Amino acid sequence: MNNYKTGTKRLIRAGAIIVLLALVTWLLLSLLILKEPVKIGFLADLSTRKSQLGVVARNGVIMAVDELNDRGGINGRKVELIIRDIKSSKDEAKLQTLKLIEDGVDVIIGGFVSSMAAPVLEATKNSNILLISPTVAADSLSGIDDNFIRITPQASKHGSSLAEAAGYMGIKKVTLIRDIKNEEYSGAVVDGFKKKCEEQSIQVIGDLEFETKQDFPQLVEQLSKLQSDALVFITSGIDAGAIIQQYARNNNVPHLFGSMWTKVTKVNEYGGKAVNGMFLVDVFANKNPEVKEVEFNKSFKERFGMGSNMPSRYTYESVKLFAQAAEKANSVKTEKVKTEIINMNPVEGITDNYQIDKYGDVIRELSLYQIKNHQYELTNKTN
Repeated sequence: MNNYKTGTKRLIRAGAIIVLLALVTWLLLSLLILKEPVKIGFLADLSTRKSQLGVVARNGVIMAVDELNDRGGINGRKVELIIRDIKSSKDEAKLQTLKLIEDGVDVIIGGFVSSMAAPVLEATKNSNILLISPTVAADSLSGIDDNFIRITPQASKHGSSLAEAAGYMGIKKVTLIRDIKNEEYSGAVVDGFKKKCEEQSIQVIGDLEFETKQDFPQLVEQLSKLQSDALVFITSGIDAGAIIQQYARNNNVPHLFGSMWTKVTKVNEYGGKAVNGMFLVDVFANKNPEVKEVEFNKSFKERFGMGSNMPSRYTYESVKLFAQAAEKANSVKTEKVKTEIINMNPVEGITDNYQIDKYGDVIRELSLYQIKNHQYELTNKTN
């Protein structure tokens, strides 16, 4: 009998020790997990002729990550930022995306040009990674239930807003100039523009395409023959500026319009005097900025020595959107974070509040700007 009791006690002690060891192991693992940083991957072109988007966006992501770490990170975990340069190459975009996945990132911020979105999405198809793009606007990526979140309005809306402005100004004949290397974006802008033109009896008398700057002389020659009331650019700012300056040498410059892509890549700087008066569509802005917008712009300029713009603001917002959703979910797992983002509506942005629909696509307004003395001035809000 004594032997039975002794054996029972030993079993109870052994069981207690096992339970205690399991508890200690769980606590240690939990502590290790808490100490592991939340990893944010950043993908952008940072080194080619068209890296303007990526460079300013990098400033936005750095500022957001630093602010998160200053207040303790996400769910008590520090945030680690991993930056990759895709060099305006689809192959490099895919390669660097795969490297970020190998690095164990919890979210990827990037794919800033619509043409780069496809290779990034292709690289992530076999992994459960959340993607948030601050600027990709291609309509072809809309209405798809995936892990791709976007916070900029669809490209067709950019086009319809420009056409609406042209109609309001009484313009009757327009010529479009688009960069077909980013056809995912430029094609959607053109579609939105043409559809709105039909409603307003505006005639599109030219739809000209180019791939490289070597195409510019022939393009300018075609523009000179068409003699439109207005030229509409769906290109980078550096390309639009070069084309307009070449055109202005032998022609009177008509009304000029530009896409969001044209604006955020600084056509006001590259076009010189020739682009004065140009109208462009961009993200919503307040004529009387709120306190949070003023404070953000001040902090950004003090830190980076330049004013903020759409890529920098929307990249900053993308990081904060992920962090807010992760904190609500108490997790960085893609399914939980995505669910919180979709259920978060409305989302508070720097200049406006916006919504994310069930497909991860954004609903937010745009504004119209005009170049005056090399600066962008807000003219009116569009729909």
